[in-house]
Amino acid sequence: MIALPPAARSQGSSEAVDALGLVLANPPALPHPPALPQAKTVLVPPDDAERRDIDLTERLQLRCREPKFSVARTLGEVIEAWGLLYETYRDVNFISPNHFKVHTVPQAIGSHTAVVRCRVGRTTVGTISSICDTPLGLPLDEVYGPELEVLRGQGRRLTEIGLLAERSELLPPPRGGEDPSTGGLMLDLLRYAFYFAVFSNATDIVCGIPPRRARLYQRAMGFEPIGEIKSYSTVEDNPVVLLRAELRHVFRDAHLYRMTDYFARNPVRHDEFKARYLFDNHRLVQSPLAGYLRRKQDLERHKARQRQTVAA
Repeated sequence: MIALPPAARSQGSSEAVDALGLVLANPPALPHPPALPQAKTVLVPPDDAERRDIDLTERLQLRCREPKFSVARTLGEVIEAWGLLYETYRDVNFISPNHFKVHTVPQAIGSHTAVVRCRVGRTTVGTISSICDTPLGLPLDEVYGPELEVLRGQGRRLTEIGLLAERSELLPPPRGGEDPSTGGLMLDLLRYAFYFAVFSNATDIVCGIPPRRARLYQRAMGFEPIGEIKSYSTVEDNPVVLLRAELRHVFRDAHLYRMTDYFARNPVRHDEFKARYLFDNHRLVQSPLAGYLRRKQDLERHKARQRQTVAA
């Protein structure tokens, strides 16, 4: 830090002050310096050491802008991810606004869930949640309960992937030679979601997605539809279709599908999931997420009463 001079020093005599004021009011004229000949600009190419420094700086800048994928380890990271989900779903009118500015489902709260996030620098640009089945059921039980019960009756251990959001416009532009249509952000979010299912010893992955994306999931990951298109109240009654992928077959035949082939060649270490946020009850109760969930449950009860009234 640069030290500032004292506000005032010795005052001196009044005559000195008057003389100083006179000089400041009438500064003496200074002679103009002689014109100097204009120097020619000479561009000197950087030497090898300077070039190495420039390359290193560019690599560091690119690294700061490259997407980084991880599993949320704190409540704050979870809320940040589900805050992005809220913004993305609001943009497409999948949900109604709430003053907590987060979106999730009650079945996702617990140690059986891994919240995956993608960051560019300090900004979260993508998220997905992988939710293992529990006695409370899965989010999709609301609309596909009978179909999921059939799988459970067959002894299948289910994991649902969902709560997917991405803001690709916040990503850096693709580098030379890269195909901007490969969906790299969603690719790695799904890779993490698949491997949490493997980590949790699931046999099947299920998801409910907009029908227009079903062909991509079938063609690139080996999913199959096991239910009719239905309206889903969690996303403002927008249409969804239930898809299922058997993990044993997915990884056995990974080479047949573009995305699962990438998954098989790029596994996620189990340590990533061991360090996930486990939804500590004490901290959770004191967070905005608890207020949001209470409000969501109140709204669901209100909607249920309305449906009963209409039916009567």
